[in-house]
Amino acid sequence: MKVMATEARYRCAWSVPRVDCNFYFVIALAALFLLFHGSARANSSLSGQIDGTVLDQNGASIGGAAVVLFGAAGLEAQRSLTDQRGHFTLDKVLAANYVVSVRKRGFREVRRVLQIAPGENLQVEFELKLASIFETVTVTPARGQPQEVFDVPQSPVVVTEDEIARHYANILPQALRDAPGVHIQQTTSGQGSPFIRGLTGQQVVHLINGVRFNNATFRPGANQYTALIDHDFADRVEVVRGPGSTQYGSDSLGGTINVLTRSAQGTDSFGIHGNINTFFASADLSAGLSARVSGSSARWGFLFGASGRRTQDLRTGGGLDSHSVVTRLLGISSKFLGDRLQDTAYGQYNANAKLQFKASDADVLSFEYLRGTQLGLRRYDQLDGGIGNLLNSFDPQVLDFFTARYDRIGAGPFDSISTIFSYNGQRDDRRSQSINNAQGLRSRISDEFNLARAFGYQAQATTRVKRSHSLTFGAEFYDERITSLKQDFSFSNATLAFTNVADVRARFPNGSKYRTLGIFAQDVASLVPQRLTAHLGIRYSLFNYTQSSQDNPLDATGRPTVPDLEESFDDVTFNTGLTLTINSHINITGNVSRGFRAPNVSDFAATGLSGLGFEVSPDEGVRLGGSTGALDSARRLTDFRLLEPIKPEQLYSYELAVRFLGSHFSGSLAAFDSEISNLIERRTLLLPPGSVGQLVGGQPIVRQDATGAVFTSLANTAVFVRTNANKVRLRGVEGSLAVKLRRDLALNANAFYVRGTDLRTGLPPNLENGIPPMTGFAGVKWERAGLPAWIEVYSNFAAPQRRFSENDFSQARIGGLRTREEIAGFFNGGAVPRGLVRNGILLPTGETLAQVQLRILGPGLQPNTLFSKNAGFALFNVRGGFRIGERSSVTVILENIFDKNYRTMGSGIDGPGINAAVRYSYKF
Repeated sequence: MKVMATEARYRCAWSVPRVDCNFYFVIALAALFLLFHGSARANSSLSGQIDGTVLDQNGASIGGAAVVLFGAAGLEAQRSLTDQRGHFTLDKVLAANYVVSVRKRGFREVRRVLQIAPGENLQVEFELKLASIFETVTVTPARGQPQEVFDVPQSPVVVTEDEIARHYANILPQALRDAPGVHIQQTTSGQGSPFIRGLTGQQVVHLINGVRFNNATFRPGANQYTALIDHDFADRVEVVRGPGSTQYGSDSLGGTINVLTRSAQGTDSFGIHGNINTFFASADLSAGLSARVSGSSARWGFLFGASGRRTQDLRTGGGLDSHSVVTRLLGISSKFLGDRLQDTAYGQYNANAKLQFKASDADVLSFEYLRGTQLGLRRYDQLDGGIGNLLNSFDPQVLDFFTARYDRIGAGPFDSISTIFSYNGQRDDRRSQSINNAQGLRSRISDEFNLARAFGYQAQATTRVKRSHSLTFGAEFYDERITSLKQDFSFSNATLAFTNVADVRARFPNGSKYRTLGIFAQDVASLVPQRLTAHLGIRYSLFNYTQSSQDNPLDATGRPTVPDLEESFDDVTFNTGLTLTINSHINITGNVSRGFRAPNVSDFAATGLSGLGFEVSPDEGVRLGGSTGALDSARRLTDFRLLEPIKPEQLYSYELAVRFLGSHFSGSLAAFDSEISNLIERRTLLLPPGSVGQLVGGQPIVRQDATGAVFTSLANTAVFVRTNANKVRLRGVEGSLAVKLRRDLALNANAFYVRGTDLRTGLPPNLENGIPPMTGFAGVKWERAGLPAWIEVYSNFAAPQRRFSENDFSQARIGGLRTREEIAGFFNGGAVPRGLVRNGILLPTGETLAQVQLRILGPGLQPNTLFSKNAGFALFNVRGGFRIGERSSVTVILENIFDKNYRTMGSGIDGPGINAAVRYSYKF
């Protein structure tokens, strides 16, 4: 970490008032439009032509197929329909790289990358199939450059709209469960966090249409934010495994997830289209409805969508909760709390609007707005699912995401340009009460208001040098403002109500600012035509964080609870990849990348309750003269260290892969080795003796043990703080396979394995939610051309995870550590209002507290864990569907048919038990 000496050079630009910046950027968009509109670049002498034919798998012509030409950044350049002979023509096509999409109702979409040179007349042929499992969809891991999945050195996967519709999914992450190399963790029913190569949350970058969705308050480990994006609005989801910091900046250590929404452009003549979807699922008694309507002509288009769903309490496999607080701390069955998980119900509502205006064949202006709202969502692992409190909610959760963009194909020396203004507002309110202490139900209630607003400005361009180099370069700037307020409500003995209100230090410093500047360049170079291609990229990033004592409350002694602080970082990242084409069926790829993650506001300043206990900011620990320690296997504090300023995380990744593509099979096998330096992890805060009574994070210290660890009334675990750890190594393999067993029968399978090691100790690293075990998917699908039905038998499976870190053991939702103090706290606290304890007796067993502690901990009353591994599982599932005419379809899904109780690694909730889901769709 260093404070930038050049900060003064940026201060003028970085301190421009936000409204003025937004105004100037809109003016710049308009200027670009006026500058390039009607450019001579559209002259036919620089244009080419595409003539094509569309056939079915029997060689018959297909008329009425929609052919759409997409330029860089998904810009729709031209559109056509095939005639009765299956022929189409796209003329006056500007020289550039394109994606051609061919669609016809009843067939699978086919996409192909085409490169058009000035004056070139290209002849192409497309074959549409009903049950094709091998069509090569496109992906853009090299920012702005459309390429075939088969040809890129990264490890990408594309989940299409049709594949999403064939899943049971209440939230977007659940629709990615079958994707190769992706593990889905759920803290509670309305939250989901994708893991890629052992990393998740703030170590995976998330995008919407290529615009950054991560913000400065993304918390470590698993988080809930992608659940606010409705999967019904997605055209497809692109997942790129491995570092993407060169393309998209900080956070992309494990990988990149890009959600691409539907285009608003439609037909050449005016028309109104849309669809209605409704579903029901039995495991959580969820039901919902989504609707979309779109209209367009040759020059403009619009799209409006809305959805709503209500989810009730979940029934898990066997009606059991494997990590229930009553099982962990009282040793009794979760059935005493019911056979559904209380407090897992919630409601979600989403809206989407998009407007596009095509001013010419080369110019497009587009505006899009996404809103997502979750109401009534509660954090189950803090309630019956592990800790035993009665109040812990994320309510409401709100997303407001807006983009305004101008795209042009052909602009002076550039093949394309794209400029984007974005607004990303994420509200993360919380309410909590910790009752497993002496005050019990009279413990203070905390109310939080947290809003992160990110204003983004992007510009990028693409060009070609001859036919051997495709260049993409640009810059982006994000200006983030944090509003964070917290009030504690204390119980009044006079009024017998929670009437005493105090403003206390919030989760984040109120008024803090986080700014990011990135400048990048990428080159796709053909070293040996049709044989060897290189992907090269470089990026410079600058980060600035500031917080002020102003607008933040004072503590009981009158001192600021938030100190003045300014930190700056900069970094240079790169990626180098090679694709060697052995023949048309085999590619070998290699990739060396450097990832980077700058500490964000959560790392610098987060204070409050989390799934691991009570957390304080590093500056608070330094102020109190603290140090840190780590837990060993005997629950003893070791590895004492002084607290130091947080440094950025850095990752070097090495990857080698082979890909196969044939008429009856396709597959890939990849191996990777990643080393993370300065991993930011949680460690126990150790304070000098005599700290009881002091304030830490705005809370009184109520207990201190012999090691120096301190405790507040909000958690039975010691207070922790974030600091940099040693090097961590993540190595793994990923594989996928698709085989056409016969014309109407196909096998699809994928699996991955990641092994993590702390290079100092040789033990599993203390990653927030652990490392997923070997995980995979296998399915056999029957689908015959000409018939309106399909069926698939499939399994989601995972091996046991026996390599727990000390952090995993300590988490209630993973290892389930039990201590004498925690058992007593719940026995006298949360168990009483649940009707399990009366007059000091555990009613289901007739035991006293001492007897319960002895039964669970043994004669020495030493801490132990409920689990030493995360159990493996293999689910048996069936899904199928059929069309009713040309407009209606029904999908039926039966999951976990044998009602197995299971939990994916790191989750705070068990998976659904036997589940029947039905989805009906109508298109018009």
